[in-house]
Amino acid sequence: TVKISEGVCETSLPIKINVSDEKPDFTASEGREVCLGDTITLKVAGNFSKFTWEFDGKKDSVNSDLKVVPNKTTTYGISAFYQDGCKPKKALTLTIDTTHTPRFSFAYEYNCNRPAELLFENTTQNSVSYEWDFGNEKQFIGQLPTENFYSENGNYIISLTSQNTFGCKLTKRLPINYEPWNGQIPNIITPNGDGKNDTFDVGIENTTLRIYNRWGKVMLFARNYTNDWGTEADPGTYFYEIILPNKSTCKGYLDVLR
Repeated sequence: TVKISEGVCETSLPIKINVSDEKPDFTASEGREVCLGDTITLKVAGNFSKFTWEFDGKKDSVNSDLKVVPNKTTTYGISAFYQDGCKPKKALTLTIDTTHTPRFSFAYEYNCNRPAELLFENTTQNSVSYEWDFGNEKQFIGQLPTENFYSENGNYIISLTSQNTFGCKLTKRLPINYEPWNGQIPNIITPNGDGKNDTFDVGIENTTLRIYNRWGKVMLFARNYTNDWGTEADPGTYFYEIILPNKSTCKGYLDVLR
């Protein structure tokens, strides 16, 4: 309130004074979307005597050009200190979109009397493009591979890279020991102790096996069969029923020769 007096007259007028720490010369980088792994330079400028960056529990009062490599959405606070006592503050957020993180898996599809097929499942969301790398100098562009890119058995690393609408890429990697079942089931074994063809080896793990003699009697029932039947079997013809890991059933006969 201001009082004005002249002689015997006096009056009072209200005056509103706004106190603000804002400074027009105090500027800083704007928040924006960035890609995971990018190096970003944040800038602050003004006629302040000192400043402080604050982020992720850290402080920096040295670098007006602050280089950061955020691994998640992060807010950066900047406090400035002026000679007149003003202490303006700003905040900016670097946003990282991870909703398009690659999600994929693979498995073999088993069928009787033909090679196993390697199949992929891609459950990635919010991606606009996909890049596959099979670890053998072969690549594929698309949501799901449309062919088998392996011609040799071995250990490989499969990579899937997804890209969002902003152009940011994320990659997931999975190892694979590529040794597909050839689908061939032997029909003769010769258990003579020479270490060759002594047991009924179906060439695949995680199977359920039933073996019958010629009169239909069950000679073996084994879950998670370990390819070890035959060394004690009598010569003759037997019949088998194999349930593969994907529940397909293979049936046939087997001759034991001594």
